[in-house]
Amino acid sequence: MPLLSLPRLHLAALRWFEDRSGQAVTYDELTNDRTPCLLTTRAKGIYKPKGADYALSIRQGLNSKYSDKEPVYQQDGSWTYLYAQEESATKPAEQLSGNRSLQKCMLDDVPIAVLHQLSPKPHVSYRVMGLAYVTDWKDGFFTLKSTTLPLTDEPDEEDVSRETPPPLAEFDPARIADERKKALRSIAVRQGQSAFRSGLLLAYQGKCAISGCSIKAVLEAAHITPFRGPTTNAIDNGLLLRSDLHTLWDQGLLHLDEELRVQLHPTLKNSEYQVLANRPLAPTLSPSSAPSLKAILAHREWCLNKDR
Repeated sequence: MPLLSLPRLHLAALRWFEDRSGQAVTYDELTNDRTPCLLTTRAKGIYKPKGADYALSIRQGLNSKYSDKEPVYQQDGSWTYLYAQEESATKPAEQLSGNRSLQKCMLDDVPIAVLHQLSPKPHVSYRVMGLAYVTDWKDGFFTLKSTTLPLTDEPDEEDVSRETPPPLAEFDPARIADERKKALRSIAVRQGQSAFRSGLLLAYQGKCAISGCSIKAVLEAAHITPFRGPTTNAIDNGLLLRSDLHTLWDQGLLHLDEELRVQLHPTLKNSEYQVLANRPLAPTLSPSSAPSLKAILAHREWCLNKDR
């Protein structure tokens, strides 16, 4: 099922979750009137909005009676997760509404949001793991695989790499929509709409590893060692950086020392970036996703020697 066919509020809710990938949220934040709609409920771990065919979110609770497994992370930052099916003493699992709504998501390729509880009552909070596809259901568990949403709601399969620039012509307002699509696709490529970026959003809890900026629209997946194919999309070869800092990183105007502290190129010493000098890199959520010191130091050597 194309995502655009989902009800508007359902799609808005998925984007709400994706914008907070890696971040901690309170139960009140999930249920207040500033969200697109109700995002979860205390009644069940599998939440299906009233009248909907698809589940919207699932929760892994503390001290749960269910045997949910811990997420398994891949090298590129993606993750898989086994979530226990809903059980009842009076009905078979195939007849329970929560299981059927997840099965419907699996059959129609509709993603769901995944929440892990961090703290108990009275101040309940959850980590937003991000979005995932339901890829299997067997032996009492649903298999979930992390994913991201398209940057734009507008369907467009055009391959911009084959386009040639149009000849210079008078400005035509009718071209605005097409140009907007091209710009959004360009941003998507730059941001790295992939498992790599999704993994970095989770690793750095949705914040720039240097500035702490949490505005997802300007956060990008930066390679420490430049991209050289899929093998360089390893989570320990990445940093989640604000777009301007990503540019400075790629241009060798900003690097990290052996203590993972920010060092600036001399041309930036009297600029607005001076406040970042010697700032420590933010820690990752898990030691397994921490940046490779070997890659960090190789980038530093390149920065220090490129102007010689």
